[in-house]
Amino acid sequence: MGSRGRIAATATVGALLLGGVPAAAADEVGCGEVISSSVTLQHDLECESQIALIVAGEGVTVDLGGNTIRYLGEAASDHDPFTHVGVLVEGVDVTTREVTVRNGRIEGYTASVFAHLATDVRLQRLSVDRILNLFEVRRVTVERSRLRDVHADAAHDVALRGNQVRGSVWLSESNTPEVVRNRFRKGGVMLGGWDGRVVDNHFHRSPAAAITFGRASGGSVAIGNRIHHARVGIEFREFGHDDILVRGNRITNSRSAGILATDTVEPAPSNVHIERNRITRSGFGAASGEPVDGIRIDAPTALGTTLTRNHVRVSAGHAIHAPGVTDGGGNVARHARARPACVGVVCR
Repeated sequence: MGSRGRIAATATVGALLLGGVPAAAADEVGCGEVISSSVTLQHDLECESQIALIVAGEGVTVDLGGNTIRYLGEAASDHDPFTHVGVLVEGVDVTTREVTVRNGRIEGYTASVFAHLATDVRLQRLSVDRILNLFEVRRVTVERSRLRDVHADAAHDVALRGNQVRGSVWLSESNTPEVVRNRFRKGGVMLGGWDGRVVDNHFHRSPAAAITFGRASGGSVAIGNRIHHARVGIEFREFGHDDILVRGNRITNSRSAGILATDTVEPAPSNVHIERNRITRSGFGAASGEPVDGIRIDAPTALGTTLTRNHVRVSAGHAIHAPGVTDGGGNVARHARARPACVGVVCR
């Protein structure tokens, strides 16, 4: 079953529960219940039910009160992550908007939180051990939480601010996301929508690229991020689009290239600006055949790209290898193993 089919199955389960279980009172919250008015948990909630809580309605706050929602059913790893959910914020049969879930832990469910067809959702001060799923939602804010992976599909105006993320954030067909001032460990951000902002984050030991500009991520920016020990610092992949800004990022100890564009598609993008980035020590842990340059921009991306005032120090290959780019001037190269140090631009 594909992801959309699994999501439809979850929606069906949610709709059945919405029709069959009354809303819970503040001091009587139980497993599998529908929450349609604000509640505060008074104790841990240990559940064997497929979905622990369903939140549906307008202006609802679910305060976990510092408690834990814990799955005690059959091994959660054997279940479909779209149908075993800690908190389901569901808008299939009712208008669900202005919902807050906060202040507690969710563990054991294959999807800790699943928001579907809801608007103005806020997740605050949560600690979760599994995926956060956002599907066909608008205006979701996740802040000051401890997260694992985040999957957003057709989820617009999603903002992640001030979180600790042990995993990755995938934004598929999701426009105007903001990923700001988060700390990532062993993961990164994949942009797959328009007008994304990835700003002032700290990435450590990303197994792939820390920041990826994926398909249709035009109008997006990566500014002021700190990236340490990633395979690749910032990468462009399959992205027929325009108006990208990569500025002021510090990328150190990339196993492969610091900034990389080798897998893009026609037509060539335009108005891509890579400027004032500092890249230190790249390419010394690359696998056979991987690029080892500080900055490597291949065609067709190079034809629409301008490189300006980047500083590349200590690379296993060229400092910059970007034939066909526009040279914006002021690029600096130090201690590149390959000669010439810069191809496609003049470096001081």
